[in-house]
This record gives sequence, structure tokens and C-alpha cells, in this order.
Amino acid sequence: MKSLSTAWQSYSKCRSKLWWPLSFLLLTPLAALIAFGVIIPLGLESLGFITFKHPILNFIYLTLAGVLVFFSLFPLLDGLYKAIFSYLDGEEIDENSGFKDLYNSANTGIGLFVMIILIALVNIIGAFIPFLKLPIILITYPCIIFTPLLTVTNNAAPYFAWRESIKLAIGNWRLTLKIYFVRLLTLASLIAPIVLMMWSAHLPRALFLLVLFLAPIVLVYNLIKVFPFYFFYPAYEYKQTLN
Repeated sequence: MKSLSTAWQSYSKCRSKLWWPLSFLLLTPLAALIAFGVIIPLGLESLGFITFKHPILNFIYLTLAGVLVFFSLFPLLDGLYKAIFSYLDGEEIDENSGFKDLYNSANTGIGLFVMIILIALVNIIGAFIPFLKLPIILITYPCIIFTPLLTVTNNAAPYFAWRESIKLAIGNWRLTLKIYFVRLLTLASLIAPIVLMMWSAHLPRALFLLVLFLAPIVLVYNLIKVFPFYFFYPAYEYKQTLN
């Protein structure tokens, strides 16, 4: 718990400087998904240029939209982690630190692409062997947690970063579980207010209005104060403990 407390103190000093690249990391793929996955295809369909009645066309277009979202995601993730590592190295960072090296993010893109393929294969295996699905997911997801960190720091070949991540995770399984648990808690802090708002519909009107007023405040607070820690903490432990 001491290392977690120290990590939080370190994170608190740079949180405001991480939010600018993090906001782009969240909003750019979302904008790409809305534009290329919803607005453009529906517009083309309404004009009669395409139709979504053919499964093959649907698959091709969804794949294309997914590729565009991926290419809008990995340079920003690479930039965010590079800013975090620069801060952990004692360098001065500002709101623009996450955007200084976006054109040199190919290694992270390759590493993440291979990781996505691995996750897809794991899910396919789980689909054919249902009783193994949950154990496979519980083992695989924590083990690949270090993949983007290895590619950003150039400590592993991008095509095999997932393999090095698995070795690192298994060799430090206690720390891996700790990081995974902290990440789950971080996500839970965002999901809980949303679930509470949905559940509050069954409460008396006064309590419902109270929850409807307080839950969004808690959600925004956790989003601003807590969510960046989802990315900071694995990088902190990797730098301070594993590297």
C-alpha cells in the first residue's frame, strides 16, 4: 500500500498536465467512430450509394471503421505514456508533452495491433470451449498489461512485446494483480455513479432527484481526479519497480 500511496502523490503533481493528451485520447477515437461508423455510412445509405442489407458489406465497413479508430488511438496512447515516462524521469512536462512525438509511434501501433489479435484469438478459443472462457480471459488480460509500456520504452520488439509482457507479468504476479485490481477500482469509480443513476429510477421521487443531482457530480469528479491514474499507475510501477 505504501507504493500505491507514493504513486498517488506523484500522480497528483502531474494530473492536470496529463488531462490534455488524455482528453484527445478519449475524444479522437470517439469522434472517428461517430463520423465513420455512424454519420457517413448512414448518410451514404440515405443517398442510395450503399446498402447495409449485405452482410459482407457490413463486415467490410465495420472493419474499415475499426481500423480508422485504431489509427486515431495508438499515437495518442503512445504520446500519453511518453509524457508520463518523461515526468517519471524527472523531466519537466506540460500540456503539449503528449503530442511532441506522435509521428514516431509505429512501435506502439504494432505492439497494440498484435495484442488485439491475441485477445481476439483468446476470445475465439473461449467461444469454442465455454468453460475455459473466463479462466483464459482472467489469465490473458492481466498478462498483457505491460505491452504498451514495453513498446513505448523500446524495451521489447513490437511484434513480441506481448510475449515479454506475459513473462514480466508471470514473474511479478503479485504486482500484476495489484495493478489490475487498481485499474478495476478506477473503472468501478466511473461505472458506479452510472449504475446508481439507473437503479435510482425505482426509488421514491425525492431520493431519485437527489441521486440524479449527486451522481453526475461524483462521476465528473472521478473522471477528472481518478481516471488518469488508470494509465499513470502501471507506468509508475513499471518504472520504479520493474525497470
